[in-house]
Amino acid sequence: MTRRSPSLTRRQRDVLGAIVRYIEREGFSPTIRELAEEIGVAGHFTVVEHLEQLEDKGFIARFHTRPRTIRVLRRDEGVA
Repeated sequence: MTRRSPSLTRRQRDVLGAIVRYIEREGFSPTIRELAEEIGVAGHFTVVEHLEQLEDKGFIARFHTRPRTIRVLRRDEGVA
């Protein structure tokens, strides 16, 4: 798979920031449902789409068959 440009959209930065904050607060990564609540969206597909994009760009890694396996590999500027 070819990696895309590492730059993030504003929304992708929001999602990455929500993941980072959740992990710092709880000590483990959020589920897709919890992440949807964190970023204020109702649909889980939106979250999955953003996670796939973040993974393609090398910002996170996931083990797709298990919950709570999002690992932040690197942060973008402006991500808390």
